[in-house]
Amino acid sequence: MTFRFPDERNSAEATSGQHAISVNFLADLGVEAWRVTKRLRRLEGLVGQEVASPLRDAVERLNDTLERYELFVRDHDGEKYDEGLALEILHADGAGEMQVEETITPTVKFRDLRLVTGKVILGVRGGQQQ
Repeated sequence: MTFRFPDERNSAEATSGQHAISVNFLADLGVEAWRVTKRLRRLEGLVGQEVASPLRDAVERLNDTLERYELFVRDHDGEKYDEGLALEILHADGAGEMQVEETITPTVKFRDLRLVTGKVILGVRGGQQQ
């Protein structure tokens, strides 16, 4: 499946009408942007926010650009789990009110179309087993 977009930047190509973008490309782009964001958070913990500031600014610009073009990436860490959510549960620890302990793969959407189903590990909300 491909999506067609008018090219706003290159007037020579804009006359041809549109460009095709692969769904797989968009899905991979969203997941990789999420991975970079996660690695940045770990790096900030090691070297400090001031040292990582230029990289953080670049990652924020990347994520802002993706959202501007309607590619949405959602990390589910810490979210209350609801059975109505479109998530793949890889492991669930305990019983009771559950929350996402770790996002293994984020949910990626282009506009309203889900490209990647989030994969998560669940744990008991508040860390208490019943």
